[in-house]
Amino acid sequence: DNHFARAYVLYRLNRQVEALEALEKCPKNGGGVAELRAQVLYRLGRYTDSAQAYKALDADVVDPGELAANRAAALCAAGESEAAEKVITATALMVEMTPDMAYNRACCVIERGDWKEALSALDEAEALFTEQAVEHGETEEEVADDKIVYQVQRSYVKQRMGQLDAALEGYEAALRAKPSDAEVAAVASNNLFAVRGRESNMFDTAKKGKGPQLRRGSRGQADRAAAPRVRPQPLPPRALHEQGQGVHGGAEQAGEGV
Repeated sequence: DNHFARAYVLYRLNRQVEALEALEKCPKNGGGVAELRAQVLYRLGRYTDSAQAYKALDADVVDPGELAANRAAALCAAGESEAAEKVITATALMVEMTPDMAYNRACCVIERGDWKEALSALDEAEALFTEQAVEHGETEEEVADDKIVYQVQRSYVKQRMGQLDAALEGYEAALRAKPSDAEVAAVASNNLFAVRGRESNMFDTAKKGKGPQLRRGSRGQADRAAAPRVRPQPLPPRALHEQGQGVHGGAEQAGEGV
């Protein structure tokens, strides 16, 4: 279908609004339409709509592990971490836990602030990923690069637990490894800055032995000196958005007219 091929190309070009418009012109029961629509909604930040779209998909048609990982990612991003975790737990009773399911479960645990359990969940997810990567014949370099995401998430959890030295060490090691994933690098950099900023503020306060200094505002009023505060943040759950492989050929040809 030309509309579907066009929608897929627009999706890959990150022109999600146009992709959604193209999908509206496709037959509702067309192969891959509902799945691509769920992916587009996720990319648009319409996480609740995306989760509902994934829920409507047939697990007999879509890989149940991928479906659970994607639906959980959407639910967690929508702030429904407990519902997301239930999706993964229920699916794991029927199919083998996948690395992506395990990672997204860890993200759910992080979202609800259970730091001790989060570390355990991250360890489980990383172990599953490593096992699968070895089975798939990935190189040591590829495996090491892919595992940086677990290191950054683990450092975030330790940061929230107040283990700042361990978090600092983890972020610095992650950045020295030069992750290929730009989002992983950006989150590590942001959180590292947050740790250093907090340590700097604590040092300055201890050194001065005083409360926050006051400065004179433009009208002579005394204002508190306010340094910009950087908030640490976790990496988001992992949504598998490289599905619909069968349309690549047709989609690329259709892309000539996009």
